[in-house]
Amino acid sequence: GQVYAEEKDYEQAVSYFDQSLAVSSGAEGYDRVRTATKISLADVWLGTGQLREADSLLYDALAIAQKEEDWVLHSAALFYKGKLLERMNDLDSAYLFYEQALAEAQSVEVWTSVKEFALKLSDLAREMG
Repeated sequence: GQVYAEEKDYEQAVSYFDQSLAVSSGAEGYDRVRTATKISLADVWLGTGQLREADSLLYDALAIAQKEEDWVLHSAALFYKGKLLERMNDLDSAYLFYEQALAEAQSVEVWTSVKEFALKLSDLAREMG
């Protein structure tokens, strides 16, 4: 699914992500891959303009990651929630989500995400004036 998403072949990406979610639906306990898949699928929905679907997946992913104290995935979900809010032109809220995503990524030393989050926060700050 991720490869198709990166190629912007959203139909194929959705198909593979949906299959992944279906296969993992019966798993007991915390399924980190399932949570990560929800975040990835939310990003695909953002790319296709399906904002309600993206919001629903991010809501679930944020709640699960917080409950399981998975701060790596939680910070990623916060970042994509920021993207969603930015897409909805709620720039103030988007900025807060990006800021929180950056802080969490730094606290758990997810350095690959820190740079991306910091750049997005900086870009949005410039856009907001």
